[in-house]
Amino acid sequence: MAHSLEERCTPLKLEYDSCFNSWFEGYLEPAVSASASPESRAKYSKEKAEEYERKCGKIWASYRECVRVCSVRCLIYEISTQPRWRCFPESCERQGT
Repeated sequence: MAHSLEERCTPLKLEYDSCFNSWFEGYLEPAVSASASPESRAKYSKEKAEEYERKCGKIWASYRECVRVCSVRCLIYEISTQPRWRCFPESCERQGT
């Protein structure tokens, strides 16, 4: 699993990645069943979406907010042909993240 764009957010990203991967493995196994009817697949998908929100939704929202707050004052600049992020450290500290 990769690190976050903003180093301060990496623990949340790793927690989210782990949660999502665990949830997704459980989602795929029964979802690929060829014998399931469209109605049962739709019901299963709805149940799994609700499960995702219960298990991973808050972690995702926290990670997304961390990146948003920390990148508000980031500037993109070019070095050669590679875009890079340069962030001002105080952008997170003032927000308490």
